[in-house]
Amino acid sequence: MGDHLILGKRYEYNNDFFDQPLDLGFVKLCQVGELFCESGFQVDAHNQTVYEISYIVTGKGTFITNGKECQVSPNDIYINRLNQTHAIRADCGVPLRYCYLAFTFCDEKVDASLRPLQEFYSKGTEEITRDNKTCSCFLRISFVNYRRRIAII
Repeated sequence: MGDHLILGKRYEYNNDFFDQPLDLGFVKLCQVGELFCESGFQVDAHNQTVYEISYIVTGKGTFITNGKECQVSPNDIYINRLNQTHAIRADCGVPLRYCYLAFTFCDEKVDASLRPLQEFYSKGTEEITRDNKTCSCFLRISFVNYRRRIAII
């Protein structure tokens, strides 16, 4: 049996740039990836040192942030903010597949038109957006464009 099955992962694509974040203008990309895991699999609790957006592709699971549990399902977008502790668990009997982006803001490049976005991530209280087709489409396009850019490099 392969390591990926022993670990409970069917598939994992993870690129992290924490040592040298990719400068994308008003944000720096620190990590991008996708995890498709077996039912019952859990990502251990860890502290967020950056902002993270997770998009649920298929399956069901629970995101636990600072001890608060939130059920997730396809097309949900979950946001983790700086200094939060979070874990992720796939539901029993249902594998979970999600994509994630981790980033920081480049304060010197955030102009007045982007301040509301930065404030949303910095001061927001909502962790989840459900069935938001515009956001879902934006995230899908972001992942596709990122993959194309990396393929060129």
